[in-house]
Amino acid sequence: MAVYSNCENGLAIYENALKAMQSPTEIIAVDVALLLPESARERAQAINAILWAQQQDGFQFDATHLPHITLVQLFVQRKNLSSLIQSIDSILRHVSPLSLRVTKFGKTQTTSHLLIERTSELQSLHERLTDGVAPFEEPPGTTDTFFGAKEPARPSDVEWVAHFRSQASGNNYWPHITLGVGNLQEPAEPFDFTASRVSLCHLGRSCACRAVLHEWNLRSNMKSSLHAD
Repeated sequence: MAVYSNCENGLAIYENALKAMQSPTEIIAVDVALLLPESARERAQAINAILWAQQQDGFQFDATHLPHITLVQLFVQRKNLSSLIQSIDSILRHVSPLSLRVTKFGKTQTTSHLLIERTSELQSLHERLTDGVAPFEEPPGTTDTFFGAKEPARPSDVEWVAHFRSQASGNNYWPHITLGVGNLQEPAEPFDFTASRVSLCHLGRSCACRAVLHEWNLRSNMKSSLHAD
């Protein structure tokens, strides 16, 4: 079952949620994402450090730039955050940890990423969450709806979240871990890991997960209800 994580980072999560609830904007940009276990996180951080050393552009992974796998992104009214969390909780309570596999490096025009095999369980979780958050989805916000005045969001970040449902969900869903700006020359060695942490994050520049607003721990004591239809 899914259990709210109220352990070592519980206070930080609570404080971030309060900040979001008190945000001067009525709407905030959020990501429901899988956070990485230590082994996978360390690999992502090492590659991110190489990219940063090349041109010092984009972002560096740290306590407020979290490597992750997006499940769904949206704009939501801050007054509806508690209801959104309850809706997500109802979906996650019967989900077991996910066995995932990094297959290779990928790249866009500006960024590098690790591609994740789109298993039936991962696809099903993505689709259920996309459907579950739909009632809370708001029209596109502005750059002010993103986290961090010192690293202001770009219009392209607004566009990405605004079009996530139409352009990056369903059959267009491509699970990945964004590593940073730049290109890598060496091929990635495939590796496996288990993802058991799901978080609701306030998005920042480059659609980075900046602040965890709520977190769930997936437990394996209950068989997952996710399956391919």
